[in-house]
Amino acid sequence: MGPRVQNWGNSLSTRIPKPLAQKLGFIEGTPVDVGADNHRIVIRHKQYSLEELLSRVIPENLHGEVNTGLPRGREGW
Repeated sequence: MGPRVQNWGNSLSTRIPKPLAQKLGFIEGTPVDVGADNHRIVIRHKQYSLEELLSRVIPENLHGEVNTGLPRGREGW
């Protein structure tokens, strides 16, 4: 028997089988977008714009420069 839709609080839920989750790269906490397309439920990895990501940078999580050592190979500064 496959997954079923169940109550979860005021919403409905279903489980994603582990092999499928691994194939898609989903882990607990993976942000997703959920939508509908032609009577199908579509779950996608959340896509962030550069503006969305940069809006989360605040003085408390901003780090300084990191020294990665001397240039190697054909790196030049």
